[in-house]
Amino acid sequence: MTKEAVIFDGVEKYFGSLCALKSISFAVPQNTITGLIGANGSGKTTTIKCLLNYYDDYSGKITVLGADAKTISQDKNIISYIPDQPVYYEELTVIEHLQFISSIYDTKNKVDEIIKDFELESHLQKFPHELSKGTLQKLLISCALLRKFDLLVADEPFQGLDPKQIYKLREKIAELRKGGKTIILSTHLLKLIEKICDYKELLISKSKEGLYLPYSKASIIKSFVVLGIPIQIIEAFFVGIILSRPLLIILLATLLYTGLLIISMYIEKDRKVGARTLVLNALILAATYILVG
Repeated sequence: MTKEAVIFDGVEKYFGSLCALKSISFAVPQNTITGLIGANGSGKTTTIKCLLNYYDDYSGKITVLGADAKTISQDKNIISYIPDQPVYYEELTVIEHLQFISSIYDTKNKVDEIIKDFELESHLQKFPHELSKGTLQKLLISCALLRKFDLLVADEPFQGLDPKQIYKLREKIAELRKGGKTIILSTHLLKLIEKICDYKELLISKSKEGLYLPYSKASIIKSFVVLGIPIQIIEAFFVGIILSRPLLIILLATLLYTGLLIISMYIEKDRKVGARTLVLNALILAATYILVG
């Protein structure tokens, strides 16, 4: 029986009167790569910061490897984190960053491999302010991978990387999974997530009401609910968040006056959806919006 590495149970987070997360519930199985997908501003980073206990004033419960997330201290070496913005020590060079982290976690034997994998050889004596955005991102990733952890949480880890380095990071993530680690990736790059993830958690709505849609490669039929005003739902449709791949066909869409859209999705493995079908579905959603007003 598969154990759960992370469980969100009815999690809600407010910033004053603004609801950032609404009744979020999902589970991440151990030893898997799970993608957290959504448009910018959909709540991915807020979800991660609740998981990491950066925000501890949320309601509901988050469990990490059987323990309440609010009780896990940083010195337990359970979680490693790649944030969406570079964090570094301005007074340390690249090599000093790597030596410092590896000395804390007793992973000095991994430093040379990390330097080679992310092509940091020519940057070792440079300070952070001398690095390009892409190289800063590689330093951030390298420091995270030098830690000891059971769960890797990565918020937009591919940003700033060139295609070669994206491929290398994908390889590293696959290696971690084979080694028994659990990985959560937050990104808006749907095609990349489709290639590397075992499970996806889809945060659709850009509004204050959010919802996660869990589905796996083995899924056949899934129903879910999107909360938000009609125009936001139509936007999600057009940018491909609802129809993230041609194998997903909208069978039923009923927009209630409350702004509640109920969608059933069917994965038909041997049939592709043509442009005519996509346009027709878009027109149906647009017409529904106009009729409801």
